Amino acid sequence: MVMDENAFNRSARQIAARIAPRVPEDEFASIWQQIRGGEAQAAVMPLVALLRRHSVALTIEELGILAGLLGELDESAQQLEDLPQAPPSGKPEARELARRTHAIVERLAPKLEARWAEIIRGAAGAGEWRFAATEMAAVLASSQIEVSVADRDDLRCLVSDMDASTEDVDQLNVGPVKD
Repeated sequence: MVMDENAFNRSARQIAARIAPRVPEDEFASIWQQIRGGEAQAAVMPLVALLRRHSVALTIEELGILAGLLGELDESAQQLEDLPQAPPSGKPEARELARRTHAIVERLAPKLEARWAEIIRGAAGAGEWRFAATEMAAVLASSQIEVSVADRDDLRCLVSDMDASTEDVDQLNVGPVKD
């Protein structure tokens, strides 16, 4: 293996977070659990199978990352050849980012102090989606407010799709949330 285990796991987490919004959540959940649990090597082949099963379009960059992971496992990257190619940007359209931002803000804002909820809702309403998403993560993390695994994962995917740091998302207090 040319890539050390930490680098392999990091690459697998990054590609999985980018792909998550494009695959069925119920089929992706066990793969994500493996990756988050440090078993990324065992999760790569099921991830490729899921992508193939749903003909998920990947960018050149995403194909390259997956091909690298497959190469590390001595698997052929030819498995990726029949997948459709996404447009060069590979990023969700602004409308999709807006929809996802508003959804997560509305789900999580009630957990925040009123002034933070107002600031974050105002930012989302003004089209400052990146600010709204990253501030939501920062406030939740710094306040140690408990969130569900699903909310954390949704927020991570959203922030990642906006090319923002997921550092605050990684610091979230995840636990058995009572709704």
